[in-house]
Amino acid sequence: MSGKWFTAPLLATVVVAWAGACSGQGDPAPPSPAPSAVSGYERPANVHWVEHWNPTSAVDLNRADGTFIRAFDEAQEIASISGSTATGSFPGFAAADRSRRNPRFYSHGMTWEVNYGYTTRAVLRFERRSPTTATATICAWVNVNPFNADEPDHRIEYLTYQRTGTPPPVNQRGPRHAPTGNVFGQWYAIRDDWDIDQENTMCNSTPINRDRTPTPGWPLHGNDDL
Repeated sequence: MSGKWFTAPLLATVVVAWAGACSGQGDPAPPSPAPSAVSGYERPANVHWVEHWNPTSAVDLNRADGTFIRAFDEAQEIASISGSTATGSFPGFAAADRSRRNPRFYSHGMTWEVNYGYTTRAVLRFERRSPTTATATICAWVNVNPFNADEPDHRIEYLTYQRTGTPPPVNQRGPRHAPTGNVFGQWYAIRDDWDIDQENTMCNSTPINRDRTPTPGWPLHGNDDL
């Protein structure tokens, strides 16, 4: 079976075309908000989807690699869909993405729409390419749209990043939908490829989480409460 490979700009076109073809089903209740008393970064106002990560044996989500992988994928979803671009996504993301798609991929988005839904991601494989470089193979079930339509599709992502300099913080979990500050350290992505062929079976064993609370989420006070 041959995969169908798409660059990120093509994916954005597919998302816009799909959005125009769907009919509304009413706006759902937004996900549980982060406590308002906590200062720090907040997601753009039109971002109302919930991020979930299933634990696997490939990567410990509580360690530095888990933090980087989670933050990169969650920030990328915001940058590409919300219209806020890389600089409006997680703090430090614009510098942490040195792949070919940044900044070109993040220059557009459905800024006029509030997007609801959920994602469920899992790291399927982790490979050390060199002492300072690693590649994570990630399954992502994504159901993000302005119509409250429960129609998730999946993609396989191959994220290669440089593991040099100050590492990301560990034990990043909690009730927030986003980190309060920069959790990328000095690590950065150098390549990010997607396979969005829906006949690819690599995601078949990854259960979908539709809960309204993020998993594992982000801590209330960054590293202060660890």
